[in-house]
Amino acid sequence: MCLTYPVKIISVDNGLAKAEGKSFDIKTALVPNLAPGDWVLVNADLALKKISGKEAEEIKKYYEK
Repeated sequence: MCLTYPVKIISVDNGLAKAEGKSFDIKTALVPNLAPGDWVLVNADLALKKISGKEAEEIKKYYEK
């Protein structure tokens, strides 16, 4: 089973992104056209799916429980 978590992208460069609160690069090959401010679901260091800010907040609340 894989666990994904939402992160907010702060910068994107050459297929790698920086995310708010994360110290590692996120590979973006599976989610093209990301921009700062976008939210994605990440597993390990790989962005898997772009999501809305609302979805991200709902998921974060669920994980806090």
